[in-house]
Amino acid sequence: MRKKFKKMLGLSLSALMMGSVALPSATYIVHAESISTKTPGSAISNGNEISTDSSTDVPSKDSNTNVGTDSGSEECTNHVLKKVYGTPASCTEEGTKTHYVCDVCGKLFLDENGENEVSEEEIKIPEAHEWNTPTYDWSGAEVTGDSTELPSEPDGHTVTAKTTCKLCGEELTETEEFSTDTVHTADCTKDPVVKRYATDFVNSAFTNNSVTYNTGETNEEHNFTEFSDQIATPATCTEKAQYYLKCSDCDVISTNETDEKEEDEPLGHSFTDKPSNVQAAAGTCGSNTYYVQCDRCDAVSDTKTVVVGEATNHLNTVVINQKDATCTKPGYTGDTVCDQCGALIKKGEEIPATGHKTSNKVSDKIAKEATCTTPAKYYLLCDTCNEVTENTKEVGKPNGHSFTNKDSGKVKDEATCTSPAIHYVQCDNCDEISTDKTIEIGSTDADNHGNIVLKNDKKATCKDEGYTGDEYCEDCGKLVKTGTKIPVTNEHTWDAGKITKAATCTQAGEKTYTCSVCGATKKEIIKKTEHKWAPRTETKVSGKDVVTTTKKTYDQCSVCKSVRNMKTVNSVRIKTPSVTLKAGKKSFTAKTKKLSGINGYQIRYSVKKNMKKSKTVTTKKTSKTVKKLISKKKYYVQVRAYKTVNGKKVFSSWSKVKNITTKK
Repeated sequence: MRKKFKKMLGLSLSALMMGSVALPSATYIVHAESISTKTPGSAISNGNEISTDSSTDVPSKDSNTNVGTDSGSEECTNHVLKKVYGTPASCTEEGTKTHYVCDVCGKLFLDENGENEVSEEEIKIPEAHEWNTPTYDWSGAEVTGDSTELPSEPDGHTVTAKTTCKLCGEELTETEEFSTDTVHTADCTKDPVVKRYATDFVNSAFTNNSVTYNTGETNEEHNFTEFSDQIATPATCTEKAQYYLKCSDCDVISTNETDEKEEDEPLGHSFTDKPSNVQAAAGTCGSNTYYVQCDRCDAVSDTKTVVVGEATNHLNTVVINQKDATCTKPGYTGDTVCDQCGALIKKGEEIPATGHKTSNKVSDKIAKEATCTTPAKYYLLCDTCNEVTENTKEVGKPNGHSFTNKDSGKVKDEATCTSPAIHYVQCDNCDEISTDKTIEIGSTDADNHGNIVLKNDKKATCKDEGYTGDEYCEDCGKLVKTGTKIPVTNEHTWDAGKITKAATCTQAGEKTYTCSVCGATKKEIIKKTEHKWAPRTETKVSGKDVVTTTKKTYDQCSVCKSVRNMKTVNSVRIKTPSVTLKAGKKSFTAKTKKLSGINGYQIRYSVKKNMKKSKTVTTKKTSKTVKKLISKKKYYVQVRAYKTVNGKKVFSSWSKVKNITTKK
């Protein structure tokens, strides 16, 4: 490998070789192995970019040319790296990765810090084509005909894959045999489908490929082999129920194909009391006996009969089938029948079982043995039948606990240096543990000191060392643990502090603390106090005829007198004027006293006292004649004053209504 560089350690190569530059007292070795790059590029040495366009040769590494004053080994301890930019691989030539070359020892690295050393083989990029998406020729794989069976492989059953290189245009072709599988067979819902597939391509440019074909058409005939839930013919006394069958492929239910389920059974005859037409015997008390007919069909019983007709002439009756009830079994009152014809005159009723009745009759059978807390229980005998019942009764007294020396395991006191452990006693017959009886277990524990007291302890302060104290056993007097010194603490014992500068609404204050042990002080900033806002209102009234009211509202701090949220509202109220009226010919004159500070007056008049449909005239004078009125007509009149404030008219209230009649 050849190396190309122009600088090493900031010095020109020629200067180093000639020895014209003085170097520090160290050994520098230039490996004179000639290197060159295949393509122009650039390199970086000591942070400087070096052109690599030329094939500059340097002394071979084998010559071990020494530069400097000292001699030493060839091991490079301070790599001088230059960056060599990589070249991409082509279809026919290898490429290289971007890497770094040490100008001193010639070693190769993938990182700029010279930590990841690699070989020449490791920086090579193999030549490789860049293939287009391949095409697959499946001609000859088609399936013909309407067969629903898996077709055989055709002669020469192969698929041909083709592709070309994007870079050089080279063509690649590979032919492989394909196999055939059934995707699904034909049924009443699906066509038969097969798949041809090829999976053994050698070249990695080609992947597994497949194609599917229909080999026939849907089988329109359903496969009616399963039972549906629809009954075609219900079960009878002698025949099983018939069910419509459904297709096992699509669940379509047949309209004519039926079958019976193997596990079903016919209903069987129901012979109750329906008389048939077949007479069993002639009656003697006005009735006849007939064989019973099935409730569901025409079948007639050959054994069961029923009496038809009213038998009213029964001379002798008897009670049969009567039975007394017992403790566990019901009884029967008996049926009343005719002794002559056997007709049932009255059916009997069931008598409920009486049940066992017990009082205090104790059997020898024990139900539960006596325990420490409960007496024994025995089963009771029935007072009527003397059988043993499920009822029980306590007999005798409880056995009571037996607390002797059985260790319960429950500790009352652990073993100490002066006494063994003390456990509570357990009952010999049950799990009950005594609350007061105890026994000693084992021996004393010399290392378990029950009552430890602390002596000679002293708290450390900011001025003096402390001492954790010595631990002594109060029972045996033994020193259990020796104390240790406690270093002087950095924590002072501060007093409650004294305010040396009071905080205000605008300035922070200061509080000084003094250590009661060593006299050290510290200061603490006291935050500014919050303003103590209180609402304030100022009202100013001016004027006589035109009264102006100025109202100011704001918040003011009671401490520093600061003001916020100032709002000013001005209102104007005009004095209501009075009016005098003078009648004229088809007119009247309204006159009012002059009010100071106003801009004019309004006069309104109406023929109605409630001033509906009134008319209004405006004047700046104190007197105004209203003309073109109706003669000898009474008019109602009001006057009000106005003043223009901020471009808007502010009116007084209307004066009291006065009236006047015009002249002719």
